[in-house]
Amino acid sequence: MNELNKEILIYINSFLENDFWKNFSHIFSDGPIFFLPLFLVGAWLFWTYKTKNDDKKSDLLYIFYSVVFAIAWNLLIQQFFHTDRPEWSCPIDWSTIIKHIPDASFPSDHAVVSFSFLTALYLAGYKKTALAFFPFVVAMNLSRIMVCVHWPFDILMWACLWIFWAFFTFKIIKKISFFEKLNIFIIKLMNKIKL
Repeated sequence: MNELNKEILIYINSFLENDFWKNFSHIFSDGPIFFLPLFLVGAWLFWTYKTKNDDKKSDLLYIFYSVVFAIAWNLLIQQFFHTDRPEWSCPIDWSTIIKHIPDASFPSDHAVVSFSFLTALYLAGYKKTALAFFPFVVAMNLSRIMVCVHWPFDILMWACLWIFWAFFTFKIIKKISFFEKLNIFIIKLMNKIKL
């Protein structure tokens, strides 16, 4: 399994020999993650000012919870598991493309946040928006493999977890009255301060 992981990594990393893929990975390895909170804030403001809709705001909060639960799970797993980044296994020098914190390759925060967000977005009814974000999420995670920040299986492993957290949030957490009351409180508070 480790050999297959390394072979896939080296193959994907070899795309960096082409300037197009080098520029692509430089832009996409981190860039798309910043559009996720921008979407949440923009959608919140839209449902506050353009079309008042507290149900849609509640859905946005559940998307946020899905991501928070996924991050919390990641932080917990990081206490027990650690996989070094594959940067020393790559034939093409990654350091000229992206700078990163020298932490673990597994679990991948970018993968779990982006895919959890994407799935939650879809489950919340923003299906077209989720489909529009999909290529950027895939490009970001592929770029992170390309620049040797993550092993391919680190990204694929989280495919299961992001589905779990999004479904967990929308199928179980949404039914818990505490979260419904929390949403009502947050929405009322934000409405009072005109947000």
